[in-house]
Amino acid sequence: MQWNNLVMFIPKKTETLVLPNSSRELLDRLDEIVYTTENKLDRANEEDHHLFIGTIEESAFVISLKLNKVDNFIPLINGDIENTSKGSIVFLKYTLFKSTRMFLVFWTVLIFLLSFMLIVFQDKVWYGSLALLVSLANYIVTIVNFRRKVKVSREYLMKVFS
Repeated sequence: MQWNNLVMFIPKKTETLVLPNSSRELLDRLDEIVYTTENKLDRANEEDHHLFIGTIEESAFVISLKLNKVDNFIPLINGDIENTSKGSIVFLKYTLFKSTRMFLVFWTVLIFLLSFMLIVFQDKVWYGSLALLVSLANYIVTIVNFRRKVKVSREYLMKVFS
């Protein structure tokens, strides 16, 4: 199995926004609510009002929701902003963090190998099928939680862009 075929099963979401604001205006809005290493020192004494954490560049950003507790399903948002004559176009890509993707792939492959060994070499079809069901349940839980967290992240991001 090729890596590209395996990657297509990892949850992700892309969208394109057409906004009436210039890219500079959008980046300025993001700078106000994104906790970055650059603005950390500037706002050391201010009350923490950042919704996101990440980096902002000239025409792109990589952010995620700022959390108080660990959440493995929170999406990493990669955004590219292009100016147009009447505003800007924002290309967004929501993905799982690399560690979560690696965890998902590792356990999915491991459980598939285990179920293959149980079914083929041990003739334990019941246990092999149970292992496959556990793998499927893990994948479904990942997709459902990722979609839910994308929705939350997107709502906060849309408030910033509107």
